[in-house]
Amino acid sequence: YLRIKEPSIKWASIRAGMFDRPFGYEISYSSSTRETPQRSLLFQTLFPKERDLGAEIVLTGPENSFLENFTLNAGIFTGNGGQAKETDSHKDFIGHLSYKKKINNISFGVGTSLYAGGVRLAGSEDQKAFKMNNKRFDQDTELEPEDYAKRCYYGFDGQFAIASLLGKTSLRAEYLWGTQPGAAEGSKSPTGAIVNDIYVRNFNGYYLYFIQDIGKSNHSFVARYDRYDPNTKVSGNDCQTIGDVAYSTIGLGWLFKVNTNLRVMAYYDMVSNEKVNNELIAAKYNKNISD
Repeated sequence: YLRIKEPSIKWASIRAGMFDRPFGYEISYSSSTRETPQRSLLFQTLFPKERDLGAEIVLTGPENSFLENFTLNAGIFTGNGGQAKETDSHKDFIGHLSYKKKINNISFGVGTSLYAGGVRLAGSEDQKAFKMNNKRFDQDTELEPEDYAKRCYYGFDGQFAIASLLGKTSLRAEYLWGTQPGAAEGSKSPTGAIVNDIYVRNFNGYYLYFIQDIGKSNHSFVARYDRYDPNTKVSGNDCQTIGDVAYSTIGLGWLFKVNTNLRVMAYYDMVSNEKVNNELIAAKYNKNISD
């Protein structure tokens, strides 16, 4: 990507190309410093490949002013994700407003995000779109090929860290909800136009991080809990498709910083799925599947 910043205007810059989507906190948190091998299932599903092709403006508050701790990222993106082909002229909007501050040995930040876009239907006349109605999927006759299914996310994120004799203690959390178009077998964001039947679902999800540095040593303990519910309209035996099944994950890990450029990580994820027992879902989902 290319970033342009006028030296005399220190509070504004423009970035264009392929770069991390400016939504929430976890996407832009560098893989080189992340305490877990992968991002949460929530972000892996909604933002696969993290990056997208687009352009954004970044506004930061002028120094020594009330706004100096605020940052606003706002841009337009293709919506298909990194390395994916562009399939239409439609663009998605992504915005993130954040506030960060440090007071002595305490630092904290909060933010709010918006994703407003759509996914094009490009199938034949036989392609159908479905939406939830009284805990079942009914055909959405308003969506036809070449129309756009609504893709809209809202989010809040927060971070807190304090340094003490025990070491640095860090807490991070994020909550997302919105509307996601996907397939019957899953709600992962498509990387282009949809040619099969489409299912529009209301979702929510969140993650919680706890990281504790062990005193002044190079060791750290990390724990994470994340949950993703792809369809908040149904649960348990009311699920209509595999793509409605919710997942939660508990992750525990240990980090050792060999030096500033090398870390050793031991990490284990325990994934649990929602239990479903009906004739619409594969029988293996009536218990916790091996994943």
